[in-house]
Amino acid sequence: MKNIFYIIFFYFLFIFSIIAAEIQQIKIVHLNRIIEREPTIYSINPEIINNGILGSRMGIKDNNTTGKFTNQNFELIEQNIMPNESAKEIFEKFRKDKYKFFILNVSKDDFNKILSSDLLEDALLINTSLKDNDLRNEKCNKQILHTAPSYRMLSDALTQFLKKKNWVKLLLISGVNERDKQFADSIKVSSKRFGLKIINEKIWDFNHDFRRSADLEVVKFTQGEKYEVLVLADEGNTFGDSGNSFGDYIPYRTWKPTIVVGGEVLKPTSWHFAHEQWGGNQMQSRFLKDSKRLMTNIDFNSWVGVRAIGEAITRTKSLDSKIVLDKIMDEKFNLAAYKGKPVSFRKWNGQLRQPILLVTPRALVSVSPQIGFVHPRTELDTLGVDQPDTKCRFN
Repeated sequence: MKNIFYIIFFYFLFIFSIIAAEIQQIKIVHLNRIIEREPTIYSINPEIINNGILGSRMGIKDNNTTGKFTNQNFELIEQNIMPNESAKEIFEKFRKDKYKFFILNVSKDDFNKILSSDLLEDALLINTSLKDNDLRNEKCNKQILHTAPSYRMLSDALTQFLKKKNWVKLLLISGVNERDKQFADSIKVSSKRFGLKIINEKIWDFNHDFRRSADLEVVKFTQGEKYEVLVLADEGNTFGDSGNSFGDYIPYRTWKPTIVVGGEVLKPTSWHFAHEQWGGNQMQSRFLKDSKRLMTNIDFNSWVGVRAIGEAITRTKSLDSKIVLDKIMDEKFNLAAYKGKPVSFRKWNGQLRQPILLVTPRALVSVSPQIGFVHPRTELDTLGVDQPDTKCRFN
């Protein structure tokens, strides 16, 4: 009897070892640039810990829910890049260890240096934070996917809403950092596309702390203009670029009663904690339970990136990055993203097409594309650069 027990024991041990050996192991690296914050007496916006990384963790967890049935195991490798460290060197270290799949929450300088690496080869990278239009156009790369919406997608989403409301005469105020300028340029293109008129454009280049003099300064700045909506191209101060965030001081201080959008007042974004429709509440609750804080847009972009890689690998059973990328770019490939419509990637520039939320700091106002804006392929392609207009040419 004892011998039979040992035979059965070793038999099942052998079977389980075979099953374990057949489990496909998938490792995804999340590179996260740590930003040094300037010392202040207090912070209106507290630092968000592990921004993006917690979204990737949730994506890995969701991938493994499916992986239990497909004999696949997903693992997240988290790597913070400290202020004095080189993103390129860290990336190359992972490449030398044969890692292929990367989620990036880095500065544009980091991004460009990573792309210049001789070890890029068969890596597949997903950009979760940079909105720069040129990364989807003149500087596009076939190995890069973008889950972060571009400035053009965001400006199209905002101007569609203004057009629907018939608020078509705009005063555009832009800050001085490069990202402010990019968003301002996108607003100009979007306004022309959807039939809005920019009455005047001004640059907010005040370099002093005007918290005590904002009433006087803003009244002078907005006086005498015949507009219906004041649009702020204010992207704040992130990744160390110059310029301050001025948008919070504009509303209620203008020369005449006026609607203010842009900045944090009415903001186009990929995700916001106030979003609850289409299962969003369930998504928010899961994230809050696991992460002990609210989900940010970078968390969402990272989650979508991990889910895209996971779904493609699950469907192809392959770890070949070219096969995975081809599956992701397939016209039939899409993901449920709790935003009312399945999301998918544009073949012509690697951008994730998705609905854009229009939010105030604590509420969801609307979702673009707005009803009535149509497209022969999908109304989601009314947001951002369409295929006939793209300057992206994959090598």
